[in-house]
Order: sequence, then C-alpha cells, then structure tokens
Amino acid sequence: MKMYFRRSQSLFWSLFFPVVLMIGLGFYGFGEFSPSKLGVIDNAKNQYSKELIKAVSEKKYIEIEINTREKLDKKVLEGKIDSVLVIHDNYNHNNKEKITLEFEESKEIIAHAFQDTINSVIEIIDSKKTNNNTQN
Repeated sequence: MKMYFRRSQSLFWSLFFPVVLMIGLGFYGFGEFSPSKLGVIDNAKNQYSKELIKAVSEKKYIEIEINTREKLDKKVLEGKIDSVLVIHDNYNHNNKEKITLEFEESKEIIAHAFQDTINSVIEIIDSKKTNNNTQN
C-alpha cells in the first residue's frame, strides 16, 4: 500500500484519470434523448388525415416527416426513419383499416409503440368529436 501511494503516476492513473474521463464523456452528451422518426405518406389529404398527423406530431417523442413512398422507403433502408405510416385514400377516424404501419423487422418494437400511440390519438380525437356532438 505504501508503495502504491509513493508512486505519483499510479495514484494519477487509478484515481484522477477515471474521474477526468467520466467528466469528459459526461459533457459529450451520450445520455441525450432522440425522438423516434416516423415517415408519413398521406394519400387521403383530407381533414381527418391532417388532424391525425397534427395530433401525432404534437407528441414530443415522435419526429414526423411527410414525404413520398420512394423517399421514405430509401430512408427506412438507410436507417434514418424507423417506420412509415401510410394513410390510404378516403381515410376517416371511423375506418382504421385505411391506415397501415410499415417497418423493418429490426424496428418491430418501435413500430408497436407507434401503433399504440396512433391508436390512442385516434381514440382521443373520436372522444372529442363525440363530446362535441353531444354538447351541440
């Protein structure tokens, strides 16, 4: 033990260097949160699809990009987008079959989280519309 404390180099490498390394890496930003990326293909382009996109984009943990199928498919393959939400023609909140979520197998967990979020957003929109109709 005495030999250990006599050598200043061993004291530096065993105590101070790990602390300096932790502080340095702590400032680098490894713990930052990055939202999941959802591509959207809006084929309906109606009031309901815009309302759905707006409601999903308000979620802080989802970043949305609206684009064409070709561009979004390329971004999925590059790993820049996690999943693609396709809103088909004549979509409305009562017809949930008119939306599909496409993803690669490696992104299945994220896709299920997107699906849960989208379903809850649709339920919230439906309940607001139901409440507005009963009040009128």
